[in-house]
Amino acid sequence: MNQLSLVIKRADEALKQIRDAGISPSHKKVLDRRFNATELGPLVGRSSTYATRALAKLIEDGVCPPFKDEGRFKYEMSHVKLLRDQFGTNPYRDDELDEPVVMAVQNFKGGVGKTTVALNLAQYLCTKGYRVLFMDLDSQASATEIFGYLPDVDLEDADTLLPFFEDTEENLDYCIRSTHWPGLDLVPTNLSTFGMEWGLAKELLSDPTPEDREYWTTRLKLAIDESAKNYDVVIVDSPPSMGATSMNILRAVNAVVVPVPAKMLDFASTCKYLYMLKGAVDAFPENSVDYKFISLVTSLYEGRDNAPKEVRERSKDPVAPNTQMQFRMLMKELFSDEGMLIDPPFKKIAEIENAASSYATVLEERRPQKSALEMIDLFCSHIELQILRCWPSKAKEARELQKSLATKGESKNG
Repeated sequence: MNQLSLVIKRADEALKQIRDAGISPSHKKVLDRRFNATELGPLVGRSSTYATRALAKLIEDGVCPPFKDEGRFKYEMSHVKLLRDQFGTNPYRDDELDEPVVMAVQNFKGGVGKTTVALNLAQYLCTKGYRVLFMDLDSQASATEIFGYLPDVDLEDADTLLPFFEDTEENLDYCIRSTHWPGLDLVPTNLSTFGMEWGLAKELLSDPTPEDREYWTTRLKLAIDESAKNYDVVIVDSPPSMGATSMNILRAVNAVVVPVPAKMLDFASTCKYLYMLKGAVDAFPENSVDYKFISLVTSLYEGRDNAPKEVRERSKDPVAPNTQMQFRMLMKELFSDEGMLIDPPFKKIAEIENAASSYATVLEERRPQKSALEMIDLFCSHIELQILRCWPSKAKEARELQKSLATKGESKNG
């Protein structure tokens, strides 16, 4: 065994040990999130007293198994979903009036918090009761790992999108799998996505006819259009590049969320991405893409000075974005149109990084740390508002959420 093979073998062993420490003895990841009665009521659209009594009756009647735990924090996501089904309070879109929101979380620069934003958004929406499909199309497969799989150990190429792109499968039913989150499904990936990129690039660089080019850039759209009918929101975790896979993603989605840290180099890179995005869209047939919204989000935000002291002292421009706080204010000024910039930012905090080190997210923890949970909920609720605005049947809910967020903003500013 050569040195590289040995390093890979040892790395796989280390990943397996870390992964196994965070899943159940049955080698399946479980959701440990718990709620108390006060939290349960709002989640299911009823008073807490009514919700707890209804659940107790369901347990008594044998519809629901007994609680695994007792005490204040004994309600699980499965209980939340069961009560929503019983009460008819699921927030699903109207299948006749509303199109699924198919959202790419995309930036061609790595390390901007893309997967972290995508995962937390998917889990937040699932907690709220939406039907969510998460598609991992980043060959690094970090999201797939968070869902409990070692990509190139637990998954074969046949478990990914590759067979569809090779024309051996007609739709995505074969690779969509349920997760430990009730209502959140996954299309996993592994290194086959990297091979898929090469295959697509080869076809697109072989002087294709306009018909061939259209075929190879709409493969993913055909698949998603069929599968999305079963969901409210499809979230696509995109690769950190503007290659052939990303071209397919841009043709397939109807919304784009762009994470950008509040730092000059990251913002400059994002500007280049936006130019490339425009170039890609302009190259598509007229009216073939119609994005419901494109929103920038401030990611990895620490709200601190990130410029060397000598740079700060040398700068004479009072609005020079030498700190993350200054840069965030500049972005708010430039992208003041409603929905163009999601504010508040998604913060870089220890709780999120600590959870990631155990192949998890904050929202999966039994009792998420309060400030981290509040930050994630507030951030994601602004994107939820963008989603609700896309659905004619949810106009009332959109107005109510907008009013609630405005009240929270006034309270915070006060």
